[in-house]
Amino acid sequence: MPVDTEPGGIDFALFLHALGFEVIIPVSNPDFSMSWVEYSENLAFRPGAFGIAEPDGPLLPGHPLDSVDIIIVPALAADRDGYRLGKGGGYYDRALATLAAPVTVSLLFSHELLDSVPHEPHDAPMSAIITPQEIFCVTEPFQGARQSN
Repeated sequence: MPVDTEPGGIDFALFLHALGFEVIIPVSNPDFSMSWVEYSENLAFRPGAFGIAEPDGPLLPGHPLDSVDIIIVPALAADRDGYRLGKGGGYYDRALATLAAPVTVSLLFSHELLDSVPHEPHDAPMSAIITPQEIFCVTEPFQGARQSN
């Protein structure tokens, strides 16, 4: 989850849930992997890694990211090529590396969209970067997203 000063926090999860979307929220593990909890209105939160709020609820079994349509990935900044700066723990990098073609989106304030950010060969760009003023579709828009019937 983003911290209070970043867009896309708990209020955004509540908004998506109210619209009928299933929302899952990460819990950081000591081995730098993530487990996932399904969001509900009465879900309690506690400080986790880096002081970031994490849900205190039952963990979802298996690999829930395998069946999601879009993954909203927190970022401190990103560039127009889709590369993002995280908090440095590599939690999302590890989780995304296990997926075939995830659709990933980072929500930023306009001043956090930079000309370039440092990245390494193993870093995968986000599918889109969204600011209050613009949407940058870095890869083919929503490539890999499942169609609902």
